[in-house]
Amino acid sequence: MNLDELKITGNNKIHLTDSLETSLLSFKLTLTESTIIPDNNKLIIYVSKEENETNNRKTYEFNLKEKLGLNDEFILEPVIKNNKIELKGEVKRNSGNIEEIEYQNIDLFEGENYIYTNYENATIDVIYPKNIELVKYYLNNVLYSLNNKNKILSLDDIYFKDAFTKTDDLIDANLNNLNINCLTSNNNKFHLDSEGNLTVNSLTTSISSSNTNFDEIYPIGSIYMSVNNTNPSTLFGGTWEQITGYYLYAGNTNETGGSNITGAASGETGATALTVNQIPSHTHYIPSLSGSTTSNGDHIHNIGADFDGGAASARYTVHSKGPTGAGYLKPTSQAGAHTHSITTNANNTGASGNNASHTHSLNNHTHTINPPFYSLFVFKRIA
Repeated sequence: MNLDELKITGNNKIHLTDSLETSLLSFKLTLTESTIIPDNNKLIIYVSKEENETNNRKTYEFNLKEKLGLNDEFILEPVIKNNKIELKGEVKRNSGNIEEIEYQNIDLFEGENYIYTNYENATIDVIYPKNIELVKYYLNNVLYSLNNKNKILSLDDIYFKDAFTKTDDLIDANLNNLNINCLTSNNNKFHLDSEGNLTVNSLTTSISSSNTNFDEIYPIGSIYMSVNNTNPSTLFGGTWEQITGYYLYAGNTNETGGSNITGAASGETGATALTVNQIPSHTHYIPSLSGSTTSNGDHIHNIGADFDGGAASARYTVHSKGPTGAGYLKPTSQAGAHTHSITTNANNTGASGNNASHTHSLNNHTHTINPPFYSLFVFKRIA
């Protein structure tokens, strides 16, 4: 709702349909060329429930020093006097003179009202107490809070000047709810914009203890990690033990909490197979070697021989001239035993077979299998 809805302008007569049963907030009468001026110095304001009603209408008379003239203004504005809201009256003459008059409250009926004067065809401007929650709040909490301040309230005061920062002059109000584009305190220490962003200088709470149930957040068996080496018992209560020197592993449903992937106890070192690239460069040494064969080697050869006219005893034979008859075999001598010596030179090249049994001393060599890590302090709740 635009607050200009509280301001109504009309010629000769004002018709209100939704007023609170209280006094007008402002009244101004301005004469024009078509205004019919009465023949006396009285200005009379009428307030009736119905348009042509005369029996129950309210009448308010003001005695002027002289009649109102063209472009003169009769003004009633609210003022706080003795902790009460009253109307201060004055006449602003076209000549520049200001005439103060005795004020009166112009009281309205609840709901419908007709407001007019004895100056026919004059322009009437009023600011009235519209029957909405925002106006009720204003009347009850703003005007009545201005204790002991004799201040003439202007339209800016009625529009909550400096109480809100407005966008496009729009402020909406509903029952128990104030819809605005933004809200800013007069000292600029509090600001709430239409996007829901709240800016304050400080926050103060009167709650002495927290309602947070840390037993639900960190039940027994929970792990707490932090870059600060502070035992969480000082933060959340309970009993905690610190875990040091171990990596944490996210297991699956087939594993037991507190065990690693091999099923061994927490912290047990696992095994890894080194690749060729992970083995340092090294050599194998072959010492000088020597040996010999045995002397067992005596043997004989048979040579066939035959006599004159005899049959051959072998494919190749020797002929013995002499007696006749069958051939025979004649062995050679038994000599033939001998040995061989074998000698090799030491060499540090080459590779041994994969069946050779040997040991290595890897001097000044380390092999790290730690993954990249981010160091944290880890605690487990045990009670």
